[in-house]
Amino acid sequence: MNRSQLVLSIMAWLHRTTFRTPVSDAFDATAGFIALCEQALNDTLRARCMVVRATQPVEGQYATLPCDYLEMLDARIIGGPPLTYIARADAAQALYAQVSASPGNGWQGGTQLPPDWTPQLTPPAYPWNGGLPRNFSIVGGEIEFSPFPIPNPNLPPGQLPNFPLCEMAYYQRISLGMDDDATNNVLSTYPAAYIYGSLIQSAPFLRDDGRVKLWSDMFTAAVTSANIEHERSRSQGGRLVQRFRPAA
Repeated sequence: MNRSQLVLSIMAWLHRTTFRTPVSDAFDATAGFIALCEQALNDTLRARCMVVRATQPVEGQYATLPCDYLEMLDARIIGGPPLTYIARADAAQALYAQVSASPGNGWQGGTQLPPDWTPQLTPPAYPWNGGLPRNFSIVGGEIEFSPFPIPNPNLPPGQLPNFPLCEMAYYQRISLGMDDDATNNVLSTYPAAYIYGSLIQSAPFLRDDGRVKLWSDMFTAAVTSANIEHERSRSQGGRLVQRFRPAA
């Protein structure tokens, strides 16, 4: 299904051929219905067809997220460990422990301590291990890594640092173009979610509040079904088994 077919479906469900309003004869109310529907879908739908992958070099503490980023599914270092989400306060505590433990290692304000001095690392602090990321946080349009690599200022001219690569699997923000033939994975895979979601928005516009519950129930059923399908596909339809790690 594409945008033109979606508009025709909306009009058919509403038994209308046009919308006439005091605004303009050329006013396209369906564009508003679809835009508001997409806002609701981005809030509630987490379908398999929304998941995409991207690779980002870890060149420091922060990296820019993809412009269509909506929510993280998982992140990992290529050739290394998976990354765990932590709160920014925990990342700040770990960085503070590293700063305190590394006097004279490029950090401002460090003081020289005996070479055998070992800092007390309190959770969630951890050894920096060369800056290979273990955790991440989301800060606006950026991803924050912890630990993060600190470039060696003594590299020979022309030699680039060997930065690790982070692979992100994330949910892509839904956006349907304005062209008649525009489509996306959600519209193609779950047209019911788009149709019923748009019809919800049409009810207040048409002053047909009695239809809101009907469209809402059908929209919720379509979104719930898609979300359940995604969860089942992640476990191959099998039963999830809780695993326990032995105590260290």
